[in-house]
Amino acid sequence: MITDQNLTHWTSRPFQETKSYPLNIIPGLGASPDMYPKIASVYDEEFDSATLDAKWTVAAGGASIYDVNTTWPSYIYCVPDKSLNYYVDLDQNITTTSTYSMTAKFVTSIGAADHCMLYLYQSGTWYHMTRWSVGTSGNNSSVVYSHRKGGAADDTIAVDLYKKPNQLYLHIQKDSAVNDYYSSWFSFNGMSWIRSDYFNMTNAFAPTYIRLRMGNSSAGAKATNTYCGCDWFRFNWTFMN
Repeated sequence: MITDQNLTHWTSRPFQETKSYPLNIIPGLGASPDMYPKIASVYDEEFDSATLDAKWTVAAGGASIYDVNTTWPSYIYCVPDKSLNYYVDLDQNITTTSTYSMTAKFVTSIGAADHCMLYLYQSGTWYHMTRWSVGTSGNNSSVVYSHRKGGAADDTIAVDLYKKPNQLYLHIQKDSAVNDYYSSWFSFNGMSWIRSDYFNMTNAFAPTYIRLRMGNSSAGAKATNTYCGCDWFRFNWTFMN
């Protein structure tokens, strides 16, 4: 059983370091993690209908377009406008408990400056976000970021994958009912998970909605449109340790 994996670890500080990251293998997931969960949350979404469920609010920047369960069966398929920093956002109101988790599976065309994000928001301000950005550190690389607001300044942790997978699973969880400890995770296959960040949210935080974002990064416009999508979103699907 793999217990850790060395990846290059970038931070908002001006130096690079290599660390060993804990890697979880979810017990009981001998089959595909993309199978429907036995017990679904009211917040879960499999994108199996041709119309988006009313629990979601969608916004598209620029000339971005999307469809549901059409171009890609059982996906929301997005073509973000190739101009600078355009996107498709899906928002959903949530009521959280003392501990909780949220997980999403994303797919991209692996074009330069694409990104897929999973956010936690409170009253219009994001407080924690994990992001998969491709082509940001060389032509054959991608990076998983964890961004958070803490105290007087934001902080960023980044893990350089040195590869461009065409899919990635992102996960955020609140680990403790005391002191608001959170962690961020990612996976290439939905079964073996690598923790990218673990921290204490030092400012008061009570999320009121989540956001799925698929779009272009703010690094610059692209010559052609590329695509990305989300296969599913799940609330309290699993907890890492």
